[in-house]
Amino acid sequence: MIRIKCGTNRICLITKKYVYKLPRLKFGFLANRNEYENYQHNKSVVAYTKKYWWGLKQEKLDNVVTYPRYATIEDIKEEHKHLYKFKLHNRMQIGQDQDGIWKFFDYEDIKFYLRNENEN
Repeated sequence: MIRIKCGTNRICLITKKYVYKLPRLKFGFLANRNEYENYQHNKSVVAYTKKYWWGLKQEKLDNVVTYPRYATIEDIKEEHKHLYKFKLHNRMQIGQDQDGIWKFFDYEDIKFYLRNENEN
């Protein structure tokens, strides 16, 4: 069975093992590019992601937890605090891989840059 979720910039097809991230117009392509680049720099803390011409294929994580965009380290559960230093300018969205390791998914912050916000 496949679930379909629509985000701001992408459509996600969710299967038992993978999430397929299909871009919606220009910002979807930018979001995919940003997420893949972030994955390349932080492979140990981001769900396995592979790039294709049509979009991204990412391992599906279980036990998903989402923290608000402005969550501080005090708001994060103890078992997730080691990931906080890798948090981007968006919600902290994490889940467990097949080995039970907590990792990020939806690891892109293109909207932050499109809004031209500063880091303060």
